[in-house]
Amino acid sequence: MLKAREGAMWTSTLELNPSHVIPTKLLGLIWRGAYFSSFAPLQVQNLPRQPLPASNWVRVRNSLAGICGSDLQLIFVDGDYSVAPAALPNHNRSYPGHEVVGEVIEVGDDVRHLHVGDRVALQYGPNCITAGVQEPCRSCASGHYGLCEYGELPGPQPIGGGWSEEMLLHEQQLFRLPTDINDMQGVLLEPSAVALHAVLRHVPQGQDRILIIGAG
Repeated sequence: MLKAREGAMWTSTLELNPSHVIPTKLLGLIWRGAYFSSFAPLQVQNLPRQPLPASNWVRVRNSLAGICGSDLQLIFVDGDYSVAPAALPNHNRSYPGHEVVGEVIEVGDDVRHLHVGDRVALQYGPNCITAGVQEPCRSCASGHYGLCEYGELPGPQPIGGGWSEEMLLHEQQLFRLPTDINDMQGVLLEPSAVALHAVLRHVPQGQDRILIIGAG
């Protein structure tokens, strides 16, 4: 196992800038290994371990992380990069992995619902609460943080994702896992919730005929 230097951690990063995307995309047409080469967007880096950005944030040591289709799309630069910079400003660097189970190893002074040693799963999604907005949008105010009307807001953007040794997260983004859910089950909670949300929007009744779209 690779050992990080003191005060640092191993972190998977995606460098989504033209100097990485364009040569990888072109060479990838003839060599699949280009997507995992030294010039590809996906890199493993030894980066400084950061302090908690605010008193209601938590440090989590990752135990298990899933591979989402959106992660693969970024790794294989499979998207319209003439549109992406406008849709995702300030996202030249991102940290893959949002289907995560881990252990809380540090909590800020104002964290109330989590403790060191808790096993947690991630409810990812930057929103008004994580950005520290004083007057949250209607969705966040009603608890629907995944539907934040402002999306990515100015605020702490810490190093690390699910494919890193550690993550720094707002307390609101985490929930404690019960002991009867193991790590393998816990890492599937986020994608399962996505599918369940779609069903609950219009619950089938009796003999209804339904259409299932997608291969998930």
